[in-house]
Amino acid sequence: MPYDKAHTFDFIEELRKEQTYKLLFPDKKEGIVIALLYEKLQQNGYENDQFSAQDIHNLFKLVDDYNPQENNKYQYERNVEKIRNLQRFFLSYDDATQLYSFQGYGIQFCQIAEKTLEGTCNPTEIEIICKKLRKELDGALNNDKDLLNWFTYDFAPFKAKLKEQIDFLYIQITDSVKKLRNDTTSKGQNSLDLLITVNNDLSEIQQKNKDLRAAYNETDEITNILMQLDSDHPKVLTNIQETARFFRSIRSRLNASDSKLGRIQPRIKQLFSSLNKPIFNAKTERFIDFLLQHSTVERQYNDKVIVMPEMVKSFEMHSLKSRLMLLNNERSLFPLKPKERARYERNKQVEKKNQEFLDKSIENFKIIGKWVDGFWQELNIQGTLDASLSFMKVLEEEKDFTIATKVYFSLLEKAHSNNNFNVSIEKQNQIKDKTTKISVWKTTMTKF
Repeated sequence: MPYDKAHTFDFIEELRKEQTYKLLFPDKKEGIVIALLYEKLQQNGYENDQFSAQDIHNLFKLVDDYNPQENNKYQYERNVEKIRNLQRFFLSYDDATQLYSFQGYGIQFCQIAEKTLEGTCNPTEIEIICKKLRKELDGALNNDKDLLNWFTYDFAPFKAKLKEQIDFLYIQITDSVKKLRNDTTSKGQNSLDLLITVNNDLSEIQQKNKDLRAAYNETDEITNILMQLDSDHPKVLTNIQETARFFRSIRSRLNASDSKLGRIQPRIKQLFSSLNKPIFNAKTERFIDFLLQHSTVERQYNDKVIVMPEMVKSFEMHSLKSRLMLLNNERSLFPLKPKERARYERNKQVEKKNQEFLDKSIENFKIIGKWVDGFWQELNIQGTLDASLSFMKVLEEEKDFTIATKVYFSLLEKAHSNNNFNVSIEKQNQIKDKTTKISVWKTTMTKF
């Protein structure tokens, strides 16, 4: 049967349909009612996980700031309309029992919101899942069908869990920074205690980040196993590429969180220092005022001497007399003889050779820059670049191994210094030039 494009699901088109978006994402008051129902459901507050229409109306009264003077019938009919809308995706109604229960989307909606707001990071759970994934992959290497099932039913749900944990780390970091920025300006807040708390929070987050990195080490082994597979199945090859790209993006985000934490903690230490300075300055100023009030000036042997208070010891300086004789060498009495300057004759041939070498180096520099700019523009437009093939192209046209090598490593350095690009080197796959017998590892650059 030919493939019918008319039955292809269009996510954006479905969202644009009348009322669909609003029914998927209800207004604030309706959403809070759903959350209250979910919370009571988790506390086993409803028998058989079912609740009545009156239970829902009571929650609407609580959320709507119920006004007894308003028309009760109007409020009831308005809430009935809201409940009817919620029955599209959130609630189910049983005609036999006349009771409501949650649909799967309603449960997932509340669970995702609860987990995101709580932002709990659990590296141990990730480590267990990674080991389980690796074990299941070992059992799915026999044929392409088992591999596709592993990608679909084992790995796909795990991807959301990984991203969720990374997002929770970012939420914790952001909340700690906001806490530092907002609370330090509030009156009556002990800034020093606040800084200690935030610093401890960030240290804990950094430790979680390290634990997550350790938990993800198993993913490196999974990537190596997948990259060594010998399969011609298009879907398997596509899934392998997407999996490797996903793990690289996870590593990149972990590095970004490390970098963010590294930038924050020195600022906290700087704030510690700035908080301590005013205290030190205030103590110094009080000590000087004390000296000015209680010290006296007395004359001793035609000199004025400051007499400190009894509890403060007078300043005394002791120095040892030098036993060395100081001799002054007067330049006018003992003039120095000028040293003879060595003179070197100019070698025209050497100068010419050096100038030719310099001109050649400048020309090669321009050629390298031109190649690098061209390949970099191609990478930004197409989103990917095979740097090993670029190396061979430069070597073929320029006939210069040095220029080709410098172009290759300039591209690598430029991609590594930019967080928007990823570099993949396949050591087991070598690109060879038939004429020069030169080979280079297959190197792929990808733009996120």
